[in-house]
This record gives sequence, structure tokens and C-alpha cells, in this order.
Amino acid sequence: MFKTKPIAGGLALAFGGLASALLVIAPAHAQQQTDAQKLERIEVTGSLIPRIQGETALPVSVISAEQLRAVGVTNAQGALTYVTQNQSSTVSASSVGGTNGGASYADLRGLGVERTLVLLNGQRIVNNPYSGVAVDLNTIPFASIDRIEVLAEGASSLYGADAIAGVVNFITRREYEGCSG
Repeated sequence: MFKTKPIAGGLALAFGGLASALLVIAPAHAQQQTDAQKLERIEVTGSLIPRIQGETALPVSVISAEQLRAVGVTNAQGALTYVTQNQSSTVSASSVGGTNGGASYADLRGLGVERTLVLLNGQRIVNNPYSGVAVDLNTIPFASIDRIEVLAEGASSLYGADAIAGVVNFITRREYEGCSG
């Protein structure tokens, strides 16, 4: 608890009633602080601490590769057509004859391809070398994808200005069986 030291008594004499009033208030205040420390919950913002789906700050949509294969998806561009928030107008078919090398991009909420962050296993991917504005979805092999996690809200406080529209995270499969022969 709170112990009074000899210097506190000297201060009480020097400053009169004010110091003695503080000595009376201080123990009660110290007790309130210890009670608050016991009950206080700490929220860590912007951390990479693994959490369960229900504890995330913003809703994350998860689409498994099995679900996508069941509807006939064969590439990452086709997978993002099943994400409601994706408004991409730059796809491989519209890029033929263009200057971007036949790229396709993710564009969450229609805010622009340069404002949607595309990750592979939580790591940034290099932008398309021809246009340099965003990640080409054709560079992600669909056969290696296990699931796709989409954060369709702004996440610029965590990832920077690249994630104003949201984040698309492609998670690859962990198991691999080598070829025989």
C-alpha cells in the first residue's frame, strides 16, 4: 500500500493543510489505480498477433480454393469475380493490345487498382513491370492457392496508402507431394 516517508511529514508542515490533504487523497487514488489495472483490457492495434475470426476488428471474407474450383474458376482473376466488392475493369481480355502486357488487377470498392493491396501469404507482391501501378493477378498460380482472404475495408493504418480500398491476401497451400519417377 502507501507508506508515508519522513520527507512527506516535513512537506506537510511546510505547506500546511494542502500537503496533508494530498497525503489523505493519495492512498485512495493509489487503490483506485490498482483496481483499474486489474480490470483494464488492453487492445493492440496493428499487430500480427494471430486471432480467431470473431475477434478481428473488421470483417474478413474467406473463400476456399475448393469453393472456387467447384464453380469452375481456373485463375486468380476469375476468383476475384466472386468477391462482391471487386470492381475491376482491367482484366486480361480487355488488356489485349494494351500497354500493360495483358494484366488483370484487383480493384476493391472501385477506388482504383493502385489503392488495393494484394498480398501473398501476408507479404507484398511486386507490381506489374509494364505499368507499375498494381499487382498483376496473372502472376499468382491458382493451383497453389489454398484460400483467399479479403478485407474489403480501408486498412491504410496497418499497411499504408496501398490499402485504402482494402486488402486481398492469397494464402498458398502448405502441403506438397513431390513427383515420383
